[in-house]
Amino acid sequence: MNRAHVIRLNPTPEQEVYFRKACGVARHAYNWALARWKDYRAEGKWVKMKDLKAKTIRGGLARLGAQGANFFFRLASLMVLARLLGPNDFGLVGMVTAFTGVLGLFRDFGLSSAAIQHAEVTND
Repeated sequence: MNRAHVIRLNPTPEQEVYFRKACGVARHAYNWALARWKDYRAEGKWVKMKDLKAKTIRGGLARLGAQGANFFFRLASLMVLARLLGPNDFGLVGMVTAFTGVLGLFRDFGLSSAAIQHAEVTND
C-alpha cells in the first residue's frame, strides 16, 4: 500500500515571492545541466565512468571541506561568545543555536526537489 501526505502551505505574499524565487533557481540549474547534457550527447560524446567518478569524489570532498569549515567557524564563534557574554546570556545563545539548528534540518521540506520535477510551479 502506498501512502502519500499532502502538505498545503499558506504563505504570506513575501514568503510566496521567496518560494517562487528559490524554486526558479533550482529549476534554472536543472534546465541548464539538462541542456548541457543533451548538447554533449548530440555531439556523440559519452560520459566516461572514470570522469564521473572523479567529479563525484571531488564534489564530495568539497562539500566535506565546506561542512568542516562551517563547524570550526561556529565552534570558534561560540568560544568567543562564551568569553564575552555572561552565563545567562550565553545560555540563551545556546538555546537559540540549538533551535535554529533544528530548523535548519527542516529548511525546505524537499520543496526545491519537488519543484525541479515540474516544468511550472503552481499553487497545487
